[in-house]
Amino acid sequence: MKVQTSPITIKQSQQPALKPLPSPVVPQRESVPSPVTSPPIKQLASNPIPSHAHILKGLLELGEKSAALFEINGVARQIEVGESIGSSGWTLVDVEKGKAVIRRNGEVRSIFAGYKF
Repeated sequence: MKVQTSPITIKQSQQPALKPLPSPVVPQRESVPSPVTSPPIKQLASNPIPSHAHILKGLLELGEKSAALFEINGVARQIEVGESIGSSGWTLVDVEKGKAVIRRNGEVRSIFAGYKF
């Protein structure tokens, strides 16, 4: 096998210079009379859409004494099975297999840590 020890020189091919494109021509619009304006409408003050006030942070699987750790309006609270979750209307029904089961007005959800509502 023969190894080349002398330097290799590569020449870059010369490309013709590119010409700049002409500026686009924008047609002038005819002037249109402005519409009659009405007085400004007062906007009613509205509360910003709240971020999720309830977040499932963790679970305590302890059989009959199982509970879930919820962050409610920024404060961590331990909620036991059968207890209401803050003022959300949801109730903690069960904690098992890494999930919490919650119920509100007949609707049942299985939720995992990190779930926001």
